[in-house]
Amino acid sequence: MAKVDVKKLIGAYIKLRSMKEEISDRYKKELAVIDEKMDTVETAIKKLAGDNGVDSFKTDVGTASIVPN
Repeated sequence: MAKVDVKKLIGAYIKLRSMKEEISDRYKKELAVIDEKMDTVETAIKKLAGDNGVDSFKTDVGTASIVPN
């Protein structure tokens, strides 16, 4: 039976954990940029709805409905 090298296992685990954290951090940063852009678009849609006295828009690309808080 082969001897298990605990030092290698722990080293591999720590390396994988670090890689996971880096990916998670990068994902959060990229997602924050998208969320900010979506908020800007959502604000514009809400303003247009308010200016036009409507609570939804139906287009060939999709429908936007304004839901009261």
